[in-house]
Amino acid sequence: MTGHEAPPARSPPTRSSIRLLCGAELDAVEPDLAEDMYRIVAEAIHNVVKHAEATSVTIRLGVRDHTLTASVQDDGRGLAASGGRGPGPEGEDSRTTGPAWGHGYGLTTMRERAERWGGTMRIRYGKSGAAVWVVIPLPVRVPESPPADSESRSAPTAVPLRETADPARSGS
Repeated sequence: MTGHEAPPARSPPTRSSIRLLCGAELDAVEPDLAEDMYRIVAEAIHNVVKHAEATSVTIRLGVRDHTLTASVQDDGRGLAASGGRGPGPEGEDSRTTGPAWGHGYGLTTMRERAERWGGTMRIRYGKSGAAVWVVIPLPVRVPESPPADSESRSAPTAVPLRETADPARSGS
């Protein structure tokens, strides 16, 4: 040993832009589901940084019509071009099943997290990048019981809400 240490390895500088678009009502998502969605999106971003050589990434999160959605889209080189086994011809949609998914623990975990909540994950690849979409249905909240007396029917009142049974969690 000569007493000299090699300089620490550095990643080449990149010029990437990240665009984050968040819709309303995200604060109404239950904490465990929010954490799973966060981890799905984080893994998708990690995959873009590690494999895509993208210059632009757009992340969208939102709740609409009792559905939580997230998408991560990049302008990189796609999974097949980065050494992974792509799902088929350019632009083909793919669910996270089948032999194309044997190459990554991260993609499998993303799919499992979405399915845990009764949701789905899709990926689309092309020459101009890739996109990951996650769609998870949210439980619908319904009133426990209507107001009992006629006086309260004429004036607006608060009615306690309860969640409906979630078939994805009950195993039915």
